[in-house]
Amino acid sequence: ACSGGDKLFSTLFSTSEMSSTELRALFRAFIRSSNSFPNYNIREYVRRRAREEFSKEGTGKSLAAIREELDVVRRQGAVYSLYNRGPVVKSVMDLPNM
Repeated sequence: ACSGGDKLFSTLFSTSEMSSTELRALFRAFIRSSNSFPNYNIREYVRRRAREEFSKEGTGKSLAAIREELDVVRRQGAVYSLYNRGPVVKSVMDLPNM
């Protein structure tokens, strides 16, 4: 998923209700849900937001708030897939290296 994952999670939330395994699972779920977007820009935006949110020190977000954001991303992916029925046009970033 993301390089430097251990360093990323060493500076996470200071609340005692969350364990590092729960946070890792949520982070991975964000990254997996980003793959539901066929558009490169949206996919990378979701990944970048996940990395930024999970790397902030002591943001004080609760586990419920993080899960709610994950649900929003999943719903957006579902809605995006409903309206994206045209021909698949790959981004230059999605093409294999030549």
